[in-house]
Amino acid sequence: MFQKGLRARLYDSLREQPEPFFFLENTNIPAASIWTGSRLWNSYFKSLNFNDQTIIAINATGSSAFLFILTAALHSGIPMLLLPANASQQDFEAELHSGNVVAGIYISDTLLIDEHFLPSIITVRADGHPPEPSKSLRFNSSTRLPAGAAIWLRSSGTSGSSKLIGLSESNILSVIDSHFPEGEIQASESWLSILPWHHCFGLVLELLPALLHKVYLLRAFQLAKDPLEILKLVGDSGIDRLNMVPLTAVKISELERGRRFLKNLKGGIVGGAAIPDSIVEFFQKTLVRIGYGQTQASPGIMLSKKGEFSSCLMGLPVGCEVKIKDGELFFKGNNSALFEEHDGKIVRFCTDQWRATDDLCELKNGQYYFRGRKDGNLKMLNGRMLQVFSIEHSLKQKLKSEYVLVTSFDGTRISICCEDTVSLLQQSDFKEFIQKERVFYPAELRFYSRSEFLFNAKGELKRSLTTQNLALKNAKRVIQL
Repeated sequence: MFQKGLRARLYDSLREQPEPFFFLENTNIPAASIWTGSRLWNSYFKSLNFNDQTIIAINATGSSAFLFILTAALHSGIPMLLLPANASQQDFEAELHSGNVVAGIYISDTLLIDEHFLPSIITVRADGHPPEPSKSLRFNSSTRLPAGAAIWLRSSGTSGSSKLIGLSESNILSVIDSHFPEGEIQASESWLSILPWHHCFGLVLELLPALLHKVYLLRAFQLAKDPLEILKLVGDSGIDRLNMVPLTAVKISELERGRRFLKNLKGGIVGGAAIPDSIVEFFQKTLVRIGYGQTQASPGIMLSKKGEFSSCLMGLPVGCEVKIKDGELFFKGNNSALFEEHDGKIVRFCTDQWRATDDLCELKNGQYYFRGRKDGNLKMLNGRMLQVFSIEHSLKQKLKSEYVLVTSFDGTRISICCEDTVSLLQQSDFKEFIQKERVFYPAELRFYSRSEFLFNAKGELKRSLTTQNLALKNAKRVIQL
C-alpha cells in the first residue's frame, strides 16, 4: 500500500542528517542526534527483552528524551501509550494500581520516582538517555490492550468521557500521506508547534510529519494560551506553518502583529472545533486550511483548500470516504483507527467498516458543514428534540458574539442565554427570530456576564457545565418572549 513503511522513513529522514532540527523548550537537537538517542533506547529495550507485546507508556513532554523514545519505539515496533506532558506521580500510580493496567512499563523524564516503590517506572537520565538497567525493574506482560497498534492515546473527551484509541502504522501513514502529498512540505520550512503531542492532532499532523521532513520546528507548547508571548518568541523569524485550534486562531488574529504573522504563513491547519464567524473574513486572506477529524480517524477526515474559509466549514474528504445518514457523518478508510474503547472493552475495526462520528453535518454546494453534535440537542419533556445548534449559530451571527447558549432549565421553556454586553435587539426581533427557527415553546432571553460561560481549550462552549453553572446564577436581566 505504501512505498515505504514508517521504520524505513524514519531511518532515511534521521540517520546522519542535519534536518529536521528541533528547537525544544530546554534544548536544540538535530535529526542525527535524535537517531543516536533512539538507538540507545532501542538497545535498552532489547536488554529488557521488550517486544511488540510490551506496551510502554510515556508522558509526551516534548523533550529530547520523548523524541528518542518515540522514534525508538516506532522503529522497533514496540507499541506506545502517550500520556499528558504534565502527568503526575499520582497519575502513574492510578494507572498501575487501578486493576485495569494498560501498559507494561512507564517512562518519565519529569518525575524522580523511587524504583522500589514503583518498580514499573523508568526514570530518564538528565541527558535524555536510558538509565542503567535495574534489577528491581519489573514490567507487566499481560496488559488488557491487544497487539497490533503502534500508538495508543486517549481521545480528548470533548463530547463525553475520554476513550483509548489504538492507531496502526497504516492508519498513521494514511493520514500523513493524504494531508501532506509530495511537494506540500518544502525543505527547510520553519514550523511553530503549540499543540499537545499526546493528542492525535498534534502527534499525527505535526510531530510525525516534522520527523519525516527536512524542517525546522520551534516548540512553544507552554506559550499556547498567550498570543503575545508566542509573537514575542517568533519575532521576525519567518514561521512558515502553524497548526492551531480555533480559540488560538481567534486570539492571534485579534492582534495587529498577529494578523501580519498569520498572513505570512505558507500553510497550517485550524481544527478541533467548529470555525467561528469572527475569524472567517480574515482567514480567507491566508493560506491556512480548515481541518476536520477525530482521534478514531487518526485524526484526519476532511480538509479545506487554502483560502477556503467559512463558518462551520469542514472541507472535503481526504484519504477516506464519507456519507451522511439521518444527518450524521460517517467515514471509512485506511485512516480508521484499528482499535477503540467502548464500555471499558477494546473493539477492533476494519478499514471498510463505516464509523459513526456523532457529528451532524450538511452537504451544501459541494462542501460539508458542521451542524452540531448528535448528543448536543435538547430533549423536551414532551419527548421532542430541539435542534439547538442552528439556533445558536444564527444568534451568534445576529449578536456578533460567541457567548450564546440555548438550553432549557425545566424541559418546557427555552432559555436563550447570552452575554450582557451584546447590543440588545428589539424584543419583537427576538420573537420573529424564534418563530423563524420554528421554536414553538415558551421562550425567554437571559443575560449573564461573560465569566459565567465556560469554554474548553479549543474554544468550544462546555454545554452541560455552562448550563449547570447558569442554573445556579441569577441572570442580570430576563425578558419573556
